[in-house]
Amino acid sequence: MKVNVTLLTPFKKIKEKREIRLELENGETFYDLIEKLSQEHGDDFKNNLFESDKKIKTSIMIMVNGRTITDEKNLFQRKLKENEEYVFCAAIGGG
Repeated sequence: MKVNVTLLTPFKKIKEKREIRLELENGETFYDLIEKLSQEHGDDFKNNLFESDKKIKTSIMIMVNGRTITDEKNLFQRKLKENEEYVFCAAIGGG
């Protein structure tokens, strides 16, 4: 199964190519996707994504198929689907 990943700020400095198409096994989860990205991009990827306690930083936004993920508790067990689009970027606030 293939999924698409887009790495924007602060992740784009980790890899020149911001859009990646990854091959994963059927039945793999979002956690497996994170592990694969971490293996390919090392500690820089993990340091940009996680707080020290493996909680996703509040400054990071993750989108799946254009929708912001707000339920982090169930995110890691979420099964991946063919051709899904995952975006990792900075959460931007303002007023």
